[in-house]
Amino acid sequence: THGPTGLIIGCGRGVVRTMHCNPDYDTHFMPVDVTMNAVIILGAERINAGLDGKALFCNISSDYVNPIAWGKSVEVCAEKVRQNPLCFSLWYPDGSIKSSYVHHMICVVLFHYLPAYR
Repeated sequence: THGPTGLIIGCGRGVVRTMHCNPDYDTHFMPVDVTMNAVIILGAERINAGLDGKALFCNISSDYVNPIAWGKSVEVCAEKVRQNPLCFSLWYPDGSIKSSYVHHMICVVLFHYLPAYR
């Protein structure tokens, strides 16, 4: 429910130890100021277009501006967390991306479920 921010905090605390994803896929992160600017512009566009009750649909994306892959974003976040560790970490932040579902599930059992029942 918290999107990329929750994932970054979870990794920084050491709670997220594994993630099932292809590291070459784009993250599709978008800064909140870009989103809010688009909402304001679309509101003005809606007023100026005079659509008379018709719906206005649009797709907001910034992938072409500054694309970043999941693998690169994990590397950047890990570097920043090591430089500025969180004071309430549970484990050392050292999670990783697994493209294999079987490998991911083995890591979930070993690094998530087993320590929880210890």
